[in-house]
Amino acid sequence: MIIDKHKCISDFLRYRTVLDGYAWEENIIPEKIYLKDEGTIPVKTSQDLDNTIKIIFNKINKDEKLGIMLSGGIDSAILASYMPEGSIAYTMKSIAENSVNEVERAKRYAKKCNLDLRVVEITWEDMNRISKILMKKSKMPHHSIQPMIYRICEEAHKDGIKTVLCGENADLKFGGFDGLLSKDWSLEDFIERYTFLCPDKILKNPVDDFSEFEKARTDCSIDVHKFLNDHYVKMALHDYILPFKLNNMNIVMPYAYTYLDAPLDLKRVRNGENKYIVRELYNKIYPDIEPEKKLPMPRAVGIWLKDYQLSSAHKDIFKDEDISEYKPDQKWQLYILEMFLDMLENGELTNRSNE
Repeated sequence: MIIDKHKCISDFLRYRTVLDGYAWEENIIPEKIYLKDEGTIPVKTSQDLDNTIKIIFNKINKDEKLGIMLSGGIDSAILASYMPEGSIAYTMKSIAENSVNEVERAKRYAKKCNLDLRVVEITWEDMNRISKILMKKSKMPHHSIQPMIYRICEEAHKDGIKTVLCGENADLKFGGFDGLLSKDWSLEDFIERYTFLCPDKILKNPVDDFSEFEKARTDCSIDVHKFLNDHYVKMALHDYILPFKLNNMNIVMPYAYTYLDAPLDLKRVRNGENKYIVRELYNKIYPDIEPEKKLPMPRAVGIWLKDYQLSSAHKDIFKDEDISEYKPDQKWQLYILEMFLDMLENGELTNRSNE
């Protein structure tokens, strides 16, 4: 284990996670949670996917009341159709003016599948309160979705739910990231396109590590689908699994257990049929409901952090940079990183030896 705070900071900004083998301080080591059987079930067709989801549902305790994270998208809508009638569907709603709202979209699927819809309201106070809980456990900053998932866990726990279904990973497994898959990238161009926030731009002591990109290199280009399924998938799974683990609950992500057992048809993806296998299954289940354009997760970080600027407390780390024009997710990265660094300096991150 290499202790290098600047490397950890740079990794988080570039990859939105800390790469394996590095620690912030002695015993302050990022703790990542992976899915044991991730990517073990082959899927070639929409029928394969249907069969896989049915098998996974059949393994769940039939006497257990289930919950589902239901958005307005096709991935969770598909799973909703397999849920027992009367199950509880949880939809996020950020309490911020003009924030993305998926409630009406979720309602139509809940009604169609006879599910009990619960709207989970999430405030800025929730985001800050829960973020500290998460970072004390994981020893690293996190994506803004994590505290929101934790809020769903809190509400599901009140409802007596032990297991929640989630549609995460369908985009990764089946070609949903049509922007990243839109063309054949040079390695250099893809690194620039994918990097969440370039460490060189904002840090006084940036540390470059492009090793995760290099693993998917093909000559001077990159296999984007391989990169997403080898690297991004683990980060995404951790974002979802940790909140459930901290609440002693189970999360079941059927898509995460699968892998595409055929070359991804990039021509179809680039011609507007992203996630074509998933869409074929959706159309079989909901022939009368036209899927709406995909919305971003209902995270109101752009509204909550509209006026956020870097504090003066970490002048040794960050450049004197005006971040007013940064994207909302980039502002969140800096905000949560500052919170983490404050916790680190104040001794709020419990050492492993004391846990």
